[in-house]
Amino acid sequence: MKFLRGVFLNNISIKIIALALALLTWSYISGQLYKESIGLDTEAPSVIKKASGEKIIVKTLPIYVNIEGEPLPGYRIVLDKIVVRPSHSVVAGPPETIKNLSYISTEPVIVEGKNNTVKDNVKLSHIPTCRVGYEGLVKIAIPISRTRRR
Repeated sequence: MKFLRGVFLNNISIKIIALALALLTWSYISGQLYKESIGLDTEAPSVIKKASGEKIIVKTLPIYVNIEGEPLPGYRIVLDKIVVRPSHSVVAGPPETIKNLSYISTEPVIVEGKNNTVKDNVKLSHIPTCRVGYEGLVKIAIPISRTRRR
């Protein structure tokens, strides 16, 4: 009994400091994970007022691939493995246009009759009355694989 009391009571100040540091570290890491989980898609748009008095909104949006056609029979597009680089772009424009946008699409990528991964560099689709921050070609990879037979 005396031994257990000695284990718990010896160096109690060091144990309290270690516990406080562990709680602070846990709190910091939890906060960082929460910030990352919010992601770019939920960022609030910024409102900018131009010199002319006209308001524009700046919003970060994900880039989606516009896929047209179907691969060869017996093959399928692996949707969860599609790669888009960059994955997001900034868009600026009038509030009535920007508030309805949830993504930016690429120009169409044809997969008609394909039986393997389609890799390409494509432009982003034009959005009337808006400026898109990324003006280069978007690198995409659309994996196509054989369907499994049961």
